Amino acid sequence: MAGAVVDMVLGKLSEYALREVTLLLNVDDEIEVSKRKLRLLLSFLKDVDQTPRDQHSELVQEWVNQIRGLAYDIEDVVDKYTLRVGRSRQKRTLKCIANLLTRILARHQLTKSLQRINRNLQETSKHASELGIQGIPSASLAPIKDTNLTLRDDVADEVFGFDHDIQVITDQLCDLHVTRRAVISIVGMGGSGKTTLANKVYNSQAVKDHFQCRAWIVVSQSYTARELLTNIMKQTMNIGNGQTREMDEREMKNKIREHLKGTRYLVVMDDIWKVSDWETIKTAFPEEFTASRVLLTTRKMDVAETADPDRPPHHLKLLESEESWNLFSKKSFSNACCPPHLQHLQDKIIQKCGGLPLAIMVLAGLLRSKHGAYEWSQTLERISHVPNKTDDQTHKILALSYNDLPHHLKSCFLYFAAFPEDYDIDADRLMRLWIAEGFVGSDLEGQIMEDLAETYLTELINRCMIQLVERDSAGGVGSIRIHDLLLDVARYEATELNFCRSSSCRSISDIRGPTDLRRLSVTDDEGVHQYISLNFSVPKLRSFLFLLKYGVVMPSNFMIHRFKFLRVLDLQSVFIRSLPSEIGDLILLRYLNLSSDVEELPSSIGNLCNLQTFISFGHNFRIPSSFWKIQTLRYFMVDSPIEPKAGCCLKDMHTLLQVQSGEWVRDGSLERMRNLRRLVLLEISRSDVEGLANAIGRLNRLVWLYVVGEVLPANILCSSNHPHLRYLQFRGPLKRLHMDNIHHDAPFLPNLAILILDGTRLESGDVSSILVTLPNLERLTLEDEAVVGRVLVFPKGGFPRLRYLSLGTLQDLEEWRVEEGAMPCLREVRLWYCSNMRMLPEGLRGLTQLKLFELHGMQVIQRRIQKDIGEDYYKIQHVPSIKIQD
Repeated sequence: MAGAVVDMVLGKLSEYALREVTLLLNVDDEIEVSKRKLRLLLSFLKDVDQTPRDQHSELVQEWVNQIRGLAYDIEDVVDKYTLRVGRSRQKRTLKCIANLLTRILARHQLTKSLQRINRNLQETSKHASELGIQGIPSASLAPIKDTNLTLRDDVADEVFGFDHDIQVITDQLCDLHVTRRAVISIVGMGGSGKTTLANKVYNSQAVKDHFQCRAWIVVSQSYTARELLTNIMKQTMNIGNGQTREMDEREMKNKIREHLKGTRYLVVMDDIWKVSDWETIKTAFPEEFTASRVLLTTRKMDVAETADPDRPPHHLKLLESEESWNLFSKKSFSNACCPPHLQHLQDKIIQKCGGLPLAIMVLAGLLRSKHGAYEWSQTLERISHVPNKTDDQTHKILALSYNDLPHHLKSCFLYFAAFPEDYDIDADRLMRLWIAEGFVGSDLEGQIMEDLAETYLTELINRCMIQLVERDSAGGVGSIRIHDLLLDVARYEATELNFCRSSSCRSISDIRGPTDLRRLSVTDDEGVHQYISLNFSVPKLRSFLFLLKYGVVMPSNFMIHRFKFLRVLDLQSVFIRSLPSEIGDLILLRYLNLSSDVEELPSSIGNLCNLQTFISFGHNFRIPSSFWKIQTLRYFMVDSPIEPKAGCCLKDMHTLLQVQSGEWVRDGSLERMRNLRRLVLLEISRSDVEGLANAIGRLNRLVWLYVVGEVLPANILCSSNHPHLRYLQFRGPLKRLHMDNIHHDAPFLPNLAILILDGTRLESGDVSSILVTLPNLERLTLEDEAVVGRVLVFPKGGFPRLRYLSLGTLQDLEEWRVEEGAMPCLREVRLWYCSNMRMLPEGLRGLTQLKLFELHGMQVIQRRIQKDIGEDYYKIQHVPSIKIQD
């Protein structure tokens, strides 16, 4: 709805443009008038949103369109002013008088433009009452403030009611009596759980153990055979894009076929739409008698019947009433139990969802945000029942879930329209894009944009509007995906609002018309070719994203041609050697993501005075010293180590990844980054240790820390000054721990969940007396001389929440003791190449939660745990999965 646009523009009026504008006379007043009128209109739009779009009168729809247009006009005039003034300030002092005149003229033009727009806003507000639109108090429009909103534990566990289906599919895949290459098809309507079921089977331990080679290929409606073949080669042969660039499709198929010969393989082809999709790709899979399998998911029966006429498809049925209610309860209620005052709504909820898992989960996410039986009943009434038309009913539920989103979340949800189907989206990347777009409010006291963006993402996941694919190393959101039915909703709404266009939705040539297009994403090869050939200009473009599954080579001048208002430029999948110096003219740019081929940046990069996010995956990459003058930087990530300039002042820096230690650490530049949350620091020398120790001691907001060097400070391992730290990795020798640094009256590292020590040469006694007391440690890895000493003891009560333990190449270790009561929650143990260890600890018998024991090398231990006859087998015989590799 237009409210999403208004909310976004309101946010931008409080951003960097305001910092420039409010210093000038008269302009500040007009900005405040614009904000007041937009807030009023936003309250009216909230009332409009209570009714589905298709029920709006033409007059109301036209009124909404006018508001959207005026909001965009404000954005245009403020950005135009900021661009003009910003460029004038970059001129040399010899032209200072001319620059002053330019700024005065720009101020005058901005004031006049805002006055005109404000008069139109005033007229538009008057029309609201004539149309019967009542404003909703602004208090109900306030964005989410609770940055402690937590991710529900069950959001990634979407398999429900499929136990029988899982067993049937697994049996068919692992049936050795069928030795031919068989194709098994899962057929069901959109949202029925085909991909979820296939993923559950694909990642099961039984299937992993059964097949020597596996690959998961997403087909979807827009694909090329080359993309599919490249993905198969990457997964089965570990071949990158660069190695396949010169191959034709025939050569790629031959290489895949040769590689898979004699191998028992499993390939999942997810979301196939046409028979021709299968015919195009099937010759890459050798037809031998190795009991190999291809697993298809599709909505089309003809695809399944053609792929393997001798094997009937597996029809995925809709959920029965009891299964539907159980799934709904699990997603709606914290204890999966419906409170008594809502139980009378059970039949109505089941009826409206029609047994479709996606509809059930989205409706559950929607109703979770409501309070009391009355609000639940009102929401359900907005979904008119359509007998025997599950597709129509599902669409109504999905559309209502979008309409019910707060305006600030609408913008975030609409942004998914830029991405291709079945695209795993890096959560960090998405949140950085939201921040750059202005969807997330500015930093406030005790609340920073990154925390707020994470809260928004969590809310969308908890509402089941997007799916959690994978958690990151610290337990947060790693990657996400949007179901294609919800993607259809996002694309439709984004097109209606002129919010975003994607090349996968329509030909780029059709996009040339709208001169007010704000966001454009190129998501397929056809879109790339059209873009180059058309050489078109979109003067109001704010965001330009290349979201390709595989890279493409393009000349760099096409990237910034006539896009002076760009805030976002994402070229991660575009291979270019260098950026033109004109990149420095994009002074509104906030987000710059480069490919792996860029080798050097022009010095004009230092002109990007609003840049917040910089990402580059280039090797031997060079950054000019002017870059480090950009004080607005918040996120910096490169693929090979870069040393920041000494004396840099980056007080807003939030994430600093893959940087090299040096003078900037010693002179206190790192220590001044008090807002730093994540740091990867490499190549630390002995001369850096003191400066690094001082810096780490003061960076008390760190959540994620990884340091590598020839010697490392150990003070953080006994620090009570890092209450937020969840991930810690050291690679290199640690200075000796001093017990007098530990304050026993204050917990140290109280929230540390993951600890990886590599080559730290920590005394085994320090592990037994210090590390074992970490109250919330869940994963511990000790490898490559991380610990020195003959005996390693895990005492009673030690590591109370540890779930995963890996001990590797600890050459001094001869005896490992686990006392009774240690590691009561441990689920996985991995031992590898601890060649001097002579036996397993007796205490493993008492680890009743242990599900996996894995051993690599260590011939002595291998003999001792031989099933039924080894001296140590009784210590692990209760473990369900035991894996041994030489």
